[in-house]
Amino acid sequence: MLFIVNLFSKYIVRPIEVITASAMQSSDTKQTVDFTQEKAPSEVIALSTAIDKFTRRISIEKQKAEQEQMKALSMHEKVNTMMETIPCALLLLDNNGTIKECNPETSLLFSSDKVDIIDQNIALFLPAMSKLDGHFDQEMALKNAEESLLAPGFNNPYIEFSGQKINLQGQRNYLMTITDINERKQSQKALSALNEQLINAKKFTSIG
Repeated sequence: MLFIVNLFSKYIVRPIEVITASAMQSSDTKQTVDFTQEKAPSEVIALSTAIDKFTRRISIEKQKAEQEQMKALSMHEKVNTMMETIPCALLLLDNNGTIKECNPETSLLFSSDKVDIIDQNIALFLPAMSKLDGHFDQEMALKNAEESLLAPGFNNPYIEFSGQKINLQGQRNYLMTITDINERKQSQKALSALNEQLINAKKFTSIG
């Protein structure tokens, strides 16, 4: 009986201890451990060979998982960079019109901190997104509107918005962009006033 215990400890337990120690190592450490037992009973050799194959497969899967994680982190950083630098308000809405994510330009446009925007309904800032019954107007969210009015109290009410339906983790969402067009509206007003002055001047000239 003692012989069997010693045999198990020598050929089975110790290799498993090595497996555990190898698994606890940093992913930066590259090490290949051979768990096969050449000088042992045939049953032990077969078991150690199986352990070796299993360990190598785990190592390969671990490397693949780490690579996928690095890709995901890289993609997350790229998305964050795009969200931070895009020159218009960008909002992610759920199926009920609740704002789940937004970029810094949204805070500037809405004159609110991000913490006060997230989890609020888009209709609070953009009344055109609400139906008469108060529910989120999904059809309006998908339209391309040249201009609309923000909620009362905003100093710069003229905007341009467009939306697109997207699926995230099996859930319907809406990605909306909102652009401040107040400068363009002011230019249009100034041009319209100038044209009116020219028309009036021509009228006075013809009368004179």
